[in-house]
Amino acid sequence: METSSISPLVINEYFDKVYAFIDYENTVPQQHFKFVRNWILNDKSISEMKKTHLINALDDREEKWNASQQEGEEYMCDNCQSTIHAIQYCEFCIRNYLKECFDIWTSGNDEIDKIIQDAQLNATSPDSIIEWVPYEN
Repeated sequence: METSSISPLVINEYFDKVYAFIDYENTVPQQHFKFVRNWILNDKSISEMKKTHLINALDDREEKWNASQQEGEEYMCDNCQSTIHAIQYCEFCIRNYLKECFDIWTSGNDEIDKIIQDAQLNATSPDSIIEWVPYEN
């Protein structure tokens, strides 16, 4: 019996299986997403619920790729009015928020703080942002 969600491991395993059939030499990344989407939709071996979860996971991957490559549709952030490529978040608002917190959040080591800050400013999606967590936490 399937549950209402599937694990990230199952999603990754499914995508790995499908990615093996992509012709990377003769296609571009946007075609890869379309290929995987069609594969999922035409896969008669999985339930509709699993298809829904896989399509949602694929949409997330495509959105992150588009944002990182500055590709795909453009949107206007309601908050900062920047042109963005992700629907779920604004990378500029996230970076501005992080910049405002640089003086508040510290590891106590200027070199480590600089490495973390540089990584935060170069993050292309919320799930790729690193932060300092004190040992006791």
